[in-house]
Amino acid sequence: MFKFRWFAIISLFFFHTVAIADPINVLLKFKDGTPENTQKNIISLSTPSAVSLMEEISVWRIKFPSNTAALEAVKFYSGFDETQYCYKSRRVRACAPNDPKYIDNSQWGLNGANGINMDQAWNIEGSSGSADILIAVIDSGVDYNHEDIVAKMWTSPQGYHGYDFVNNDNDPMDDDGHGTHVSGIAAAATNNGTGISGVSINSKIMALKVLDSDGYGDEADLAEAILWAVRNGAQVINMSLGDTVYMPTVADACQYTFNYGVFIAAASGNDNTPYISYPAALSTTFAVGASNSAGTRASFSNYDSNLDVLAPGVAILSTVPSDIYDSWKGTSMACPFVAGLASIVLSIRPDYGPGDVAEAIRRSGSDYPNRTNERGYGVINAKTCIENLNAHITTLAQKVTAFPNPLIANSGVKMKFAFSPAPSSVNAVRIFDLTGQEIIKLDQSSYYPSSQLVSWDGKNSRGENIASGIYFYFAETNIGQSKGHFTVIK
Repeated sequence: MFKFRWFAIISLFFFHTVAIADPINVLLKFKDGTPENTQKNIISLSTPSAVSLMEEISVWRIKFPSNTAALEAVKFYSGFDETQYCYKSRRVRACAPNDPKYIDNSQWGLNGANGINMDQAWNIEGSSGSADILIAVIDSGVDYNHEDIVAKMWTSPQGYHGYDFVNNDNDPMDDDGHGTHVSGIAAAATNNGTGISGVSINSKIMALKVLDSDGYGDEADLAEAILWAVRNGAQVINMSLGDTVYMPTVADACQYTFNYGVFIAAASGNDNTPYISYPAALSTTFAVGASNSAGTRASFSNYDSNLDVLAPGVAILSTVPSDIYDSWKGTSMACPFVAGLASIVLSIRPDYGPGDVAEAIRRSGSDYPNRTNERGYGVINAKTCIENLNAHITTLAQKVTAFPNPLIANSGVKMKFAFSPAPSSVNAVRIFDLTGQEIIKLDQSSYYPSSQLVSWDGKNSRGENIASGIYFYFAETNIGQSKGHFTVIK
């Protein structure tokens, strides 16, 4: 079945810390020549529950009772000049899911030769995503009782799974099938012995129904749904729908969403025309075209200078209502591959803004750094994308580095203050204008230990975007102090 939903102005067409029972292992290796007594003394400065040495490779296996204690130890040990490397031991498992439709290679988009390399991506620590990351599927609703989706649904405090903007009620049940198919691609239950595998193993689905049983909807409902998603905590929005004309209200809603820090994936359209559909054509959304199993652009996929990437969109098996599975094609099917990957990116890098997420996914494209109107940056690669997320940690300058510099205001990319060696605590990062007026004070709540960064959205303490100009920062951590400057341009 060929799927892309046209949406006309008229109805026409986490960092979550928990104590765990099993000990967490930290692996620590010191530089060659470090005396054994020195090594033992450094290890003893922390509070491990057990220590052993793998003598053949000179690596210490240090156990801690909780994830928090292990992460703190990694930061602590990494701060010593004698340390060669230190990290939390990765979990290993049989990565290929036991979902029958995945095992029989029916899901080429995930594990085929020209798919998104998800089977390899799942080998990487953190690649399962997080239940704290919500993907809002703005579509025809979702069959939230489907056997392969029911466990993945977000539930509001009132017990609802989203909202139905077509019928103005709290029951976003899918009476068309399109939204259920899209949702399964992004985040169907994985490794549950049933049906298919979704891209993101842990992310939750928020169902927002704006299309009726014939697949048509209204721009006002779409704009309302976008804002509802932001208001209720979605970090990723999937819009496998569109129209050939610019929709100002939807554009405003997308701009608000982008400024708020939410990533929007949108389908490019299915007319094989050199014009991307709206809202995918907006600068605040991420335009996704469709590829086939040969890795080339699908014959129906729209393209132009706004196209970001391609993702699998032909013969894509996914969920449809009433516990059924079916293969459809369209840029609608390509889009949720990106939305699912974006949710994983944000689970690993919660400091990222939507522009950061977009750039991370673009850089995974099969053609990157080359770009064409017909392919964008090529077919996305989940393994490449996830592997590169924390690559900056091994190349940080000493003390504090502010990047990107200059910071482009309202670009969706946040300013980062990178620390090396990694501090265990950030007392403050104060930002001043040229007159010496303090603009904002960032503290420990803005520090992301997983990436060793303090992140800032370019707003002052009143939540207003700052003006173009030169700014100064003063950073203070448990290790020491640093100062510098950066530029903001519009």
